[in-house]
Amino acid sequence: MLYTNIKLAVPEGARYERNPDCKVGPYLRYRVESYRDAKGRKKHKRLTIGKIMVDETVGQEYFCPNDTYYTEILKQPVPENATGKKRGRARKAVPEPEPVPYSEKNSPLAFGYMMACLSIVRELGLDKMLEDSFGSLAMPIITAASFFAAGAPGGLTNIDHFTEKNMCFTSKVMTSSDLSELYSNLNAPLRNDFFRKWIEKCRENDFICYDVTSISCCSERIPLISYGYNRDKEQLPQFNFGMFCTIKTGMPLYFCPYNGSINDFTNLPYVIDNARNAGIKDTDHLTLVMDGGFSTIETIEKARDHGFDLIVGAPCDFGVKIRERLLAWDHGSHREDKLILLSEETIRCHEESFSVGRVKTRLLLFRSPQSTLREETSLTTLVNRLHAELNDRTKISDKAARDYEPFFRIAINREDGSFTYERDDDMFKTALSLCGSFALFCTRQELDCEEVLDLYRRKDCVEKAFGALKNDILNERLRTHSVETLNGKLFLAFIGLIIRKTFEAKLKQYLKKNRMGLDSALDRLGDILCQKRNGTWHLIKAMTKQQRELSEILNLPIDRLAQ
Repeated sequence: MLYTNIKLAVPEGARYERNPDCKVGPYLRYRVESYRDAKGRKKHKRLTIGKIMVDETVGQEYFCPNDTYYTEILKQPVPENATGKKRGRARKAVPEPEPVPYSEKNSPLAFGYMMACLSIVRELGLDKMLEDSFGSLAMPIITAASFFAAGAPGGLTNIDHFTEKNMCFTSKVMTSSDLSELYSNLNAPLRNDFFRKWIEKCRENDFICYDVTSISCCSERIPLISYGYNRDKEQLPQFNFGMFCTIKTGMPLYFCPYNGSINDFTNLPYVIDNARNAGIKDTDHLTLVMDGGFSTIETIEKARDHGFDLIVGAPCDFGVKIRERLLAWDHGSHREDKLILLSEETIRCHEESFSVGRVKTRLLLFRSPQSTLREETSLTTLVNRLHAELNDRTKISDKAARDYEPFFRIAINREDGSFTYERDDDMFKTALSLCGSFALFCTRQELDCEEVLDLYRRKDCVEKAFGALKNDILNERLRTHSVETLNGKLFLAFIGLIIRKTFEAKLKQYLKKNRMGLDSALDRLGDILCQKRNGTWHLIKAMTKQQRELSEILNLPIDRLAQ
């Protein structure tokens, strides 16, 4: 049986083959094995596992599986909700009834969550920006982004249930086809027009941070998708996702996807060009805060050429000079050191002049007592473990020997694979001396050491934004088959991220006090139900204490409902 109500991404791989001989749509077959018959001719054993269909609205292919796909390929039972058709003459299609507008619905609707999202959108001015940039698509964007911000409950194909049960103020219930069409309509000129408005509003904060994450994707047809360094340790093709955030508010500012096989610092100059075109102007004198992965001469020079000031990590392997200066400072005089008094520790800081290519910067050297103790303990534990492993081995290969560098020198007997080893005490002492020490580059002369360190530590706001985007919003691998739909989906997720981060900021103290998670609070808002009777909206059940407290914090217009 072919299950026509299940729509999956078309499986890809060498074993999946399309049958071009069918009259209506290609069937998909799976090559189980290949062999040669008695005459030496190559033969294949294949199973028909389903059919490839095309969504007429957006022209996108999808896959409808059959029984064989589940029993033979996935080795799992058919989903309980699977429905389909058996072989035979197809019945005449019955047109679906027109959706009932929200204004005419008499069934209960969830009021609290969507009203909270609309309140946030209006407070941030997003509704006006989206309307100016996208016109009539503004409300569908807000609705879909609110669905994303809630974690897309039930999966993206469940948006029809979400828009049917929530007061979304759209002209009709949105379906997964409507969502796919919306992806395609959010083209680059319209997105950049919105980003210019959004950046104009947020740029009053002159410190922004930038970082990159990788997002796995199941399709390799998109040019952006390729294998590379995957931060989630998944053996899947991916694309890289760079994002700017403001530091004081932690608000997402701009994003830029790029090829999954390109490393971060190589692509940064192009990301800066794209960000500049989208509204991050060199006249704003913004300060870019980044980790040491972006410390290359080319990227630092490029950022300064575009007018950015910089606070960026200076790793020890950024030439030998950083390591040498940290070691010289650790063993030298400390009379000129500055002390940064924090609540939990006192950090020493030393400042020197430094040039990175054409760029003159301040090199700030820091030493943290707490980090020193933690890193020395970790390093000693590592070296002792490696020593115990070597002591238990009788033979070792060249490849395995590299796992014990640089703390052990190993001499291998090529005849029988036996070896001798000794610890490199000089390397071990050097590593111990560097424990707890780190360095930063800073081009802002007026900032003191404490301000620079505070800004650098707060750059983790973009990492937290990545966590919310990947785990709470997308919560699945992307299944798109074109650059346009990929960018459209990411844009909706980006707007959803803004909404979700604002929820977190508004409810932070309340959630901490009540030991409640954000998703739990959003579920409680979604359980505020209302119904239209005689032209007036009424609450259909009493609100709990927590619902009233959440409504008060978020300024929901509960008083407009008849109770």
